[in-house]
Amino acid sequence: MKIINRIIVAVLLLLNLSCEETLSPKGKLDDQYVLNCQIAFSKYWDSPSTVTAYLTRVYDVEGLDPEVQTEIPNYTGKVKLIYDNSEYSLTRTYKKNYDPDVKLPKSKFYINKILRQNTTVKIKAELPNGKILTAQTKLPQYKNFEQNYPFNSGLTTLIDSSVNFMRGRKFEISWKSQLGHSYLGKLNIVYTYTDDEGNKSMKLKEIPLEYIKTGGKEIAVYPAVDDYSSCVYQFKAIEKALTELSEGDPNKERYKIHNLAFSLLEYDSNLSLYYSSTESSADKYSIRTNKSVYSNVEGGYGIFGSQIVYDYYVKIHYFYVKSFGYEPPDA
Repeated sequence: MKIINRIIVAVLLLLNLSCEETLSPKGKLDDQYVLNCQIAFSKYWDSPSTVTAYLTRVYDVEGLDPEVQTEIPNYTGKVKLIYDNSEYSLTRTYKKNYDPDVKLPKSKFYINKILRQNTTVKIKAELPNGKILTAQTKLPQYKNFEQNYPFNSGLTTLIDSSVNFMRGRKFEISWKSQLGHSYLGKLNIVYTYTDDEGNKSMKLKEIPLEYIKTGGKEIAVYPAVDDYSSCVYQFKAIEKALTELSEGDPNKERYKIHNLAFSLLEYDSNLSLYYSSTESSADKYSIRTNKSVYSNVEGGYGIFGSQIVYDYYVKIHYFYVKSFGYEPPDA
């Protein structure tokens, strides 16, 4: 899930109930403005990060159903990034092919800029009526990853647990978490499939953390967005995922296993608080002003935060892959 789709704005509805002669579920809308901005922080220190901002205002819809609104109104203004005691203007661009099913404004502001880890970045929106919207965020700090097993020749679950009983029959990837940040980890098998015509296609198969039995059935359990510092994969789950990727196909040699790819999405504290405040919302595209939705924008509504996605690759053992009948990775 991309949180940028969650934070872009149709700021609507139900400030309070009126007890006047004519009962109406709508209250008076304040003249409020909304700035939402996300920094897609680069995982490479010498590569630019992408800063994307949307600017709109509180608006009403016909009737009581916000889904009837097919377009979110834009609002003009200037948006600037403040970093290292300098201001950088964001460029405004318009979408040529607007999709009414994706509730984002037709225009956005953006800039690509090299930013340093663990530093504070500010944003400022200047509106034509003189109103100013401001916010700030602190960028994540780069992560290093560790494994509970060294796997010098590549990952395998064919380990004598009596020798390695302290580590158990599990594979753990850990990192140093930051206070207030949240994470979402995913571990995929990266493999190539060759069809009858000899066409090759790269594919991914996600590995769950474990399987639990519920009502006589085995249910896969995957990581969720939360403030954890490791992902622990049971060996049984890894074995089951490797078996399932060719389930029903006797031609195991069609499958070439390359490695395991672990990706970690990190939300800063602002996006983490926003995510937790909107997780139960039925409409992930809107901020409703009657709900307690986290906002860190001064002078209006909205959210300004940063996120980063890390990639960590795990070598898989040559003969372990062969034991499933698959083509092993290149030496």
